[in-house]
Amino acid sequence: MRPETLLKIEFEVSQIDNLLADTKPLLKLVHHKEPDSIESAALGLFLHSFYSGIESIMKFAAKEKHGKLPSGNKWHTWF
Repeated sequence: MRPETLLKIEFEVSQIDNLLADTKPLLKLVHHKEPDSIESAALGLFLHSFYSGIESIMKFAAKEKHGKLPSGNKWHTWF
């Protein structure tokens, strides 16, 4: 894998690690009680950010493997 691709992936992984660390107190809180609407919205944002980070990593890997990103709404199955 090219060094620049590895750097991009490492950056995304570090962002996901930071996200998990920042969200830990909220996850601990809602483990013991039903989340209110603000906590639910925060959890939704966390989940979206987590998914987006994983998706970015997959895009970097696909581009590295195939030289370009696939088109269409089924690119996720391109591996």
